[in-house]
Amino acid sequence: MDDELDKILREEFKKDMINPEFHNEVDSILEKLFLKKRRKQKIIAIATPIALAATTVFAVGYSTFNLSSVGLDDKCIEMAVQNGYICTVNTEMQEYENIGIGIKDFLIDDINMEVSFEFIVSQERQKNLKNIYIQDLQISDENENQIFNENDNANISLTSGYSKIKRENEVLTSTFFAQSDNFPQSKKIYIHFNSIILNYKDKSDLINGKWNFEIEVPEKMVNRNNIEYIPISNNENGNISIKSVKLANTGLIVNAVSDNSQTLDKAKIELKINNKSLKYNNNVFEKNYKNRSQEIEYIYTFNVQKEKAPQQLTLKIKEKGKEREIIFIKNE
Repeated sequence: MDDELDKILREEFKKDMINPEFHNEVDSILEKLFLKKRRKQKIIAIATPIALAATTVFAVGYSTFNLSSVGLDDKCIEMAVQNGYICTVNTEMQEYENIGIGIKDFLIDDINMEVSFEFIVSQERQKNLKNIYIQDLQISDENENQIFNENDNANISLTSGYSKIKRENEVLTSTFFAQSDNFPQSKKIYIHFNSIILNYKDKSDLINGKWNFEIEVPEKMVNRNNIEYIPISNNENGNISIKSVKLANTGLIVNAVSDNSQTLDKAKIELKINNKSLKYNNNVFEKNYKNRSQEIEYIYTFNVQKEKAPQQLTLKIKEKGKEREIIFIKNE
């Protein structure tokens, strides 16, 4: 979380007598701060608040990374996993204050990064447990690329969050997810954090430690290739232009640009493949929102399998009551 969150939580945890109402409001506080942070990151469309659900957190009926538990469409990620695009890590548990934490699974391509954390928490400590928060997560690689830093907005990740928890006896699993359009082809991933929060119905426990993990990224993720699509029809006729279209391992990325955000906010962009229409996924985010030029750029993702890459696709753009179609073909 940001400095505001750390200040609030640390001040409360230092008190000898903690107001019980505070613990009931931890989820609410975190959610408000998180949404405030996401608004600064210009998240355009999203089905539900992504990370910090304030009610029951244990999920039922989940995919590998359980992203659908927080309203994200993870069909294409799950299809990639089923096709073998996943790194099973299973690190050794690192234990502090009787809480063990390890990493189970990992995935990265240009669009998505998923880190599946496992928490060993005794049955006694699970009673009335609502959620677990990593407070100061940092993720980098061997080239010192700052992929994600909870306390710094200068990240390669453009949006991020956590799935709900799923439980198997004393092991709880929660996925940290992040999205971008240019995650690096890292060979090693370094993950570090010093504190987590166990949030209960009537109290919260701050757990301190020094968790450090290293992931050897498999060759298929390091040497991944994208499929690029190039326009063969007019891409400049209108207030929105398509800057790039590429198909990564976990979906199709469309970068759309305009001279103002209102145009992109109100426009409808639809993908057509073999006369079948697809809507974009339910979180659209702005690139370079902190360093805006005259060009505003939004990133849309679609569920398209790389293994079934089409030779041709069409983007249908509707803006200000007018419709137009741009045809793209695979760049071979």
